[in-house]
Amino acid sequence: MRSMTAGRPETGRQLEDEALLLRRLPEKDMQTYNEMPLEELFARALASARNLARDFPCNDVSVDAHEASSMRRTLEGLSHHAGLTASDDVDADLLMSVLARELDRETTGWSRIFDGWIDPDIGQIGTIKSVRVLTERGQMLERHARGIQEFAHVRSLCRARRDAEKLLLRA
Repeated sequence: MRSMTAGRPETGRQLEDEALLLRRLPEKDMQTYNEMPLEELFARALASARNLARDFPCNDVSVDAHEASSMRRTLEGLSHHAGLTASDDVDADLLMSVLARELDRETTGWSRIFDGWIDPDIGQIGTIKSVRVLTERGQMLERHARGIQEFAHVRSLCRARRDAEKLLLRA
């Protein structure tokens, strides 16, 4: 049997670059981050936050004056301390809400794709997913959204490992 979308990739791995799948870090990367020394993990989180703050498309998103001010303060805080001193993800949530609103505006339609593989004995194994069809600007915003999600995930690992180390040092 052939894939549901002719001319499209048939495996989930090939779909990563094409579809809007705001995903968590792959398991291999998770293992790398879990085994990485804490100092290096924090250094990577800080570098990632600075890059995120520097590259965020502030001028490409339409926000009101209040939201623009909040966004600039959030990005400034990320570039200074990566949000590692806080225990919540308000900063990432603010940036993601702005990008989600912009992605809704940049969506030209929806496409259904097959995410799975074809087994010669059984047939198609996987699911049909609906993915956004985005403009070029929308694809750029989607890359930024994916970067924010990955950063937020790495930051949560930093916080969890920091808290675990504090707990171990008390005992």
